[in-house]
Amino acid sequence: WTSTFDEAAHLEHPVARRRLTAAKSLRLEDCTKNAAIKTIASAAVHESAEPGARVLVVCNTIDRARAVHTLLSKELRGTLEPLLLIGRSRQFDREAIVRKVVKLFDADRLPSGDQAILVATQTVEVGIDLDATALVTESTAWDSLVQRIGRVNRRGDRTEASIVVVH
Repeated sequence: WTSTFDEAAHLEHPVARRRLTAAKSLRLEDCTKNAAIKTIASAAVHESAEPGARVLVVCNTIDRARAVHTLLSKELRGTLEPLLLIGRSRQFDREAIVRKVVKLFDADRLPSGDQAILVATQTVEVGIDLDATALVTESTAWDSLVQRIGRVNRRGDRTEASIVVVH
């Protein structure tokens, strides 16, 4: 098998060029299994400090996503209300959360100064066009990691975007 991706042709298209050359920096945070929730939450708090930050946090399990969301809710009380988007939720609740997520993270939304943190499972890897200013994610399989990283600086409009992989 050989790749048929014509990089030169894509780089000639202005929209594709911005996406393919979007600035992103990746940092690896190594921790123990017991410290993972705190490490993920701390990284999310750090990334959310910038005005207009929209931080996407992706956990590999529903239980870990809930635990990170709970910790973030406590740490950010009164300043920022993190959203939680997981596969297991009532349809009514899920629809309301998806509307908020789209308003704050949709790749085609108008820029705003609204800060937001979304804690999610792999449900955000496909099927929703998100654009985050930063990503905090657990380490995962390469194809999933590529999907998650693709949700950061998606349009290539930012001069920098941070990715933290917690392993």
